[in-house]
Amino acid sequence: MKVNIFIIGTGLIGGSLGLALKDSPIVNYVYGYDVNKESLKIAQEIGAIDEDVDLITGASKSDIIFLCSPLSRFQEIISTITPVLKPNTIITDVGSTKKEVMQIFESLPENIWGIGGHPMAGSEIKGINGADRYLFENAVYVITPGKAPKEQVDKLIAIIKTTGARIKILDEITHDEIVATVSHVPHLAAVALVNLTEGNKDNLIMAAGGFRDTTRIASSNPELWEDILFSNNGPVLN
Repeated sequence: MKVNIFIIGTGLIGGSLGLALKDSPIVNYVYGYDVNKESLKIAQEIGAIDEDVDLITGASKSDIIFLCSPLSRFQEIISTITPVLKPNTIITDVGSTKKEVMQIFESLPENIWGIGGHPMAGSEIKGINGADRYLFENAVYVITPGKAPKEQVDKLIAIIKTTGARIKILDEITHDEIVATVSHVPHLAAVALVNLTEGNKDNLIMAAGGFRDTTRIASSNPELWEDILFSNNGPVLN
């Protein structure tokens, strides 16, 4: 049976998911929502979503909901959409931390399943303009099942696999410790290097390929990274 998808947040990851899932043989329709109406307009123009809708409409019509917004908005969004969700709706996310997300998912009512997700993929191009149908091809996609039954976890995995991603099952604690090492601390280092050279033309003139490669990720969305680092501050500081 084909499923309806609702993508909340049509930025880089949400837009890329939409492009990939629109090609999936087990996806019927992709709804989209974003507070940034320009992003939403572009998402529809490039074919990342079939229709832009409000939160209530999208949530009530969908089987699987992807939270692709900043983590700081998750609780507000979930509180808004919970009353209209169909039984056995899956809510998942694409965020870089999992402990806080899984704690939020614990508040979901019976027969609504919160399953953590984290595609280990990205781009230095911010927002919907960086959306790429093949962004997840051969990338690791972490799934954190939480308390969801195997049937629902397998349903989500089947959808994710159609993007070309490779699935890795991790609990939230292990996930957050690993990404602190391989993603969050390196990002902090890149930002620190950029800040050290800011305003000094001589430094930039002398910088070669190594500097550019090391600092490329520093151009990522600052609001998103503020959320990530505050959420995972324990493992990052350790």
